[in-house]
Amino acid sequence: MLTLIYFLPFSCAIQNKIILSITIFLVAGLVNSLWIQPVDTGIQSYTQMFGNSIILLFSLIFFKDIFRQNRFKNTNLLSLPYFWIATFILFSFGESFIFYFFSTIFFPVHLNNLGFVQMFVQFFAGLMFLVFGVAFYIPKVFKKYSEN
Repeated sequence: MLTLIYFLPFSCAIQNKIILSITIFLVAGLVNSLWIQPVDTGIQSYTQMFGNSIILLFSLIFFKDIFRQNRFKNTNLLSLPYFWIATFILFSFGESFIFYFFSTIFFPVHLNNLGFVQMFVQFFAGLMFLVFGVAFYIPKVFKKYSEN
């Protein structure tokens, strides 16, 4: 997801920080898998939360940059595909972060077996990728209705 944010237009001010964050994430994941939460004992929720928080931070920055662009001041935000992408990254990874945060605190042993809650996380991930697939078609619908 960080690579996607890196290659999106209007995110040129944060590209160097994204590369550094990916490197830090990989090192933190390696440290976590070797000493804190070994791979063979279960899901690495600390690494997942750290990665989700990095993605949330950069998607918030990207979202803020969309609002600050002068070229979009008189544009309906629903007609921008990047608005849809940033919004659903925030929803999906925000919900996933909350899931891993609370499940690590309240259910540290049974993180593999949360049933309905995991289906909810998977639903939002699927919805996010669905919106990614149609993000460049949705604005055409909103432009058509705003012209009428």
